[in-house]
Amino acid sequence: MKNLGKTILILIFLTLSLNAELLTSVNTNEVVQGDSVTLSLEFIGDKPEPFNISNVCGVRVSSTSSMTNIKSINGSMNRSYVYSYEFEPTKSCTIEPIEITLDGKKVYTKKIDIKVTKVSKSTSSKYILDLNATNQSVYVGQSIPVTLTFKQRYDAAGVDSKFTPPSFKNFWKKDEIQKDRTKEGRYTVTKVTYIVTPQKEGNLSIEPAVMKIATKEFSRSDWGNFTPKLNWHSYYSNPLALEVKPLPEGVNLVGDFNISVDVDKTQIEGNEAINVTYRVVGKGNLEDIEINIPYIDGVNHFAEEPKIENNVYTKKVAFVAEKDFTIPSVELKYLSLETDQIKSIKSKSIPIDVLHEKSLNDNTLKMKKPTQEQSVVKEKVAYKNSLDELIYSFLLGAFSVLFVWFFVFLYNKSEKKTKEIKLDDKATLNLLIMNNEHPKAKEFIDILERIIYKSEKVSYDKKALKALVKELNS
Repeated sequence: MKNLGKTILILIFLTLSLNAELLTSVNTNEVVQGDSVTLSLEFIGDKPEPFNISNVCGVRVSSTSSMTNIKSINGSMNRSYVYSYEFEPTKSCTIEPIEITLDGKKVYTKKIDIKVTKVSKSTSSKYILDLNATNQSVYVGQSIPVTLTFKQRYDAAGVDSKFTPPSFKNFWKKDEIQKDRTKEGRYTVTKVTYIVTPQKEGNLSIEPAVMKIATKEFSRSDWGNFTPKLNWHSYYSNPLALEVKPLPEGVNLVGDFNISVDVDKTQIEGNEAINVTYRVVGKGNLEDIEINIPYIDGVNHFAEEPKIENNVYTKKVAFVAEKDFTIPSVELKYLSLETDQIKSIKSKSIPIDVLHEKSLNDNTLKMKKPTQEQSVVKEKVAYKNSLDELIYSFLLGAFSVLFVWFFVFLYNKSEKKTKEIKLDDKATLNLLIMNNEHPKAKEFIDILERIIYKSEKVSYDKKALKALVKELNS
């Protein structure tokens, strides 16, 4: 009997048709958005040369499978090779012909049209995604909230989920706020709000969000058994169309703002730093604000990188000068959303009084010019001085000058050794600010500002700061 079975199988394969043929089919030509379509390619009589299909109807293939069958066609036994490709079309499309090599010849799959209809959102739907904005006509740079609402009915039996957020192409997503879940009738409702800013003008669209839900289903096998299987279904939100208008010429800010400026003092010593803080408070595209300090003759300024936190733009600038100057007013122009008109805001200008220190030359002793009487006396007795006396006087004077110079040198050297460096005073801070290009200076500038101006207790490496001050003073 075993030999007879082998003989029958051999006879079957010997009678298989040698004519190769390609059949193309789909399990359905019309689906609801979120459902999948399976494309099947059946090769009868011969196996095709290796080929790859990763994209069908403009979307990626989600799963593939293959199998070999033996079937009877018109009394002849044929071997067939079936390749299946599952994909999920998002809109109506056409499966274009695909070139494949079969039995040494080029063959093409059949062109097939797929119709995709949108899901009707009703009170009976198990899952609902909705995307909306309070204002759909905005300006370039205007920040707007876009809210995504996901509703899940109580009796929905999903066992797993995969979420794909909306596509914000041509938008900058500034923030994402997820609210707590709430109950609304038969649904559990979850809301996520995105703060987005359009980057260019025109009719722009935010592409839909997608929520894939897996449910457990049972299917009957060829042996009559029921086996569990995960069935994935996709739910789409609506796309959101926005009209984005250009800003008026010369304006790059939109919203409503106020500006202020603060200084830590208005009277300083020469070459002492004064710290100035600019603040812009309001709602709008704060990230596009530019505060540029104009050139001031005889004044240096050092600006930190601006910071934005809780709708407040902050920029700190340190000014160093040797003479009186005025902190200039800063002007910002913006398109007001309240009036739809261009407005201008200005910070106040602040005069700074600089107390000039006297130079070292002003403190040194200067020799007094001899009076007329003294010069006359010298002239009268000059003839009495012999050559030896003149030489002696010259040597004595030179020795006196050298002695005084040596004494001053030793005193200054001793002063330098005994003088301690105060690490947490304003002089040290000013020195660091004037040398802020040094890689180690920026770290200690922030620390000293917190200690001096905010009275914070900050631990730091005092040896490292002392070494840095000595290096900058050398």
